[in-house]
Amino acid sequence: MPYKLNPYHRGPIFDRLDYYEKNTGGGGAGQISNLSLIFCEEFTGDGGTTVFTLTGALENATFDTGSWLIPQIANTLPSHATNDSNKALYDSSNIFTKNRIQVVSIDGGTANVTLSHPPKLLETFKIWYWYTLKQTDILSSYYREEFVASMEGDISSGDIIAAQNVALNTTNFDDILSNADDTVQKAMDTLDDHTHTGLPIDPETHRLLDQLVHELDENHYQEYTYSGWRIDSCIVWNSVSKSVKIREFLYTYSGIRVQTEVMNQYDGTGTLVETLTFSYTYTGPRITSVDCVRS
Repeated sequence: MPYKLNPYHRGPIFDRLDYYEKNTGGGGAGQISNLSLIFCEEFTGDGGTTVFTLTGALENATFDTGSWLIPQIANTLPSHATNDSNKALYDSSNIFTKNRIQVVSIDGGTANVTLSHPPKLLETFKIWYWYTLKQTDILSSYYREEFVASMEGDISSGDIIAAQNVALNTTNFDDILSNADDTVQKAMDTLDDHTHTGLPIDPETHRLLDQLVHELDENHYQEYTYSGWRIDSCIVWNSVSKSVKIREFLYTYSGIRVQTEVMNQYDGTGTLVETLTFSYTYTGPRITSVDCVRS
């Protein structure tokens, strides 16, 4: 009987068999056409090679009747490369420079699989690909690992849309995704595996954080200067040694009234980074408005 598969547990493949048996007028699995499932083959990297050839040395099935044939490889359907634990495969152990390895293509004439990057030296890895059984093929010991579910889903192979027909837009993911992430599963895996490397914050964010921290909690030394009874300046230093200036307030007067207040903000090296100038307007003895300009 064609398409014989030893039971292991129910899943998308058996659901699909039941569907066709119930909707092709009876007669059992012999009436099913173009049943596709996922095969797995194992390889070992050499640190430089990106092309590996499928040979039919299957890790998850055995042909009892019929044989593995190159033309039956469904090379237009999604295929994947994983490590031997069925997790994402990378070309390096360095989290800052590593690249995730994807299957770029499978040649339908030679069964050559081209990967996006070479696997590491002596690393064992797997290539997962779709294969279309012939009517006379009989398999035994077919094993469908959990990883296969992410490729099968509950969709029949005839309903799968080729990824090249989908317009990709990765602009909202900070360039983490690329055109290699051409399925939802690949995109989710890449985002899940992405490691943020603590990029420097921009000057505007630094300004806000720096001033917030300095205003709330800061070990410092304050120095005041006077002209008679009037304060001319207040200088905030990092310590009593006054080696680095943090901030200073400079005052000018019109008579006895403060006319302007200039606040200079310095960075961690004591270099001036910005100035705030406050100009006061009075009505009689009272301040009625303040104009603040940042420069």
